[in-house]
Amino acid sequence: MWSLEGDSMEKKDREIGTTGTTGTTWTTGAAGTEDGTGGKGQPLEDRALKEAARIIGEELLPMLGIAGQVKRTAPTEQVFLEIQDFLMDFTYEMEDGSWCHLEFESDSIKTDDLRRFRACDAVLSYHHKVVVNTVVLCSSRVVRIREHLTEGRNVYWVQVIRLKDRDADDVIHELEEQKMAGAGLEWEDLMSLLLTPLMDGEMAQGERIGRSLVLLEDERERFGREKLIGMQSVLYAFAMKFLEKDELEKIRRILKMTILGQMLTEDARREGEAVGRREGETVGRIQGRAGSVLDLLGEIGGVASTLSEKIMGEQDDAILRRWLLLAAKVDSVEQFEQMM
Repeated sequence: MWSLEGDSMEKKDREIGTTGTTGTTWTTGAAGTEDGTGGKGQPLEDRALKEAARIIGEELLPMLGIAGQVKRTAPTEQVFLEIQDFLMDFTYEMEDGSWCHLEFESDSIKTDDLRRFRACDAVLSYHHKVVVNTVVLCSSRVVRIREHLTEGRNVYWVQVIRLKDRDADDVIHELEEQKMAGAGLEWEDLMSLLLTPLMDGEMAQGERIGRSLVLLEDERERFGREKLIGMQSVLYAFAMKFLEKDELEKIRRILKMTILGQMLTEDARREGEAVGRREGETVGRIQGRAGSVLDLLGEIGGVASTLSEKIMGEQDDAILRRWLLLAAKVDSVEQFEQMM
């Protein structure tokens, strides 16, 4: 059995939002992104993060000793009158009606972290009228373990878990040796791989995640496409939470050869094609409108090349619509030029 020891990932992108003059909005949501090619929170990443949330809730929470049965993945965004951003990692509605608020920490849990967790819990509890329990999953190297915050008469507690008694190096090496010997991995082995970012060991987080992705990919035929995508999504979610930008880029390169990477690439291709079609339709509409203007003018007189080039070069659809109406009512090309 693994011992679960209290000990949290400094959110690199979490910021308290802005307060407006007319009020403020409280938003609890998933982390944002730097670009559309694999950063946090972008549409192409949504499927991976949703699948990661499902696997974490259904498979990993029981293995970590978190009590209760997940009923569903709960919303992570709550919008209120005040504008403030409180970003949470994952939330789950439990069978007993309570909510589990799950956070990841790779650094010491600070007073501000606990205050932020408490604010998120207060908003969720007030809005949904539920009990909220916060669980913080820490890497084994977290130095300062803080489980509660005391301010005035209020005491706020979180449950802190880290897998300090498990060595990620041993887990990965053992499973790699199994694969080299021709043996397949069992479901429990795969779940252990998903937890390696939380374990002790000398191997860097990026290397753990990269090698685990490779091990998972080799089990595609055995466990099926959908399960594999879910497990790879969990590791990618950990990568986005724990790794710096340079390390994350390395993981993205590894991800390209996985089934999850292929899925995201296909999504990107389809989205690009849709954007291209929309842009092509816009260009065609503008060119057609410009041509109609020239046709109307041609019926009332000759159109100089300079005027023709100006009309065909106009890209503003609103201007072209106005010119089309004007061309339909003027008596001469000269009158059109004066009024255009």
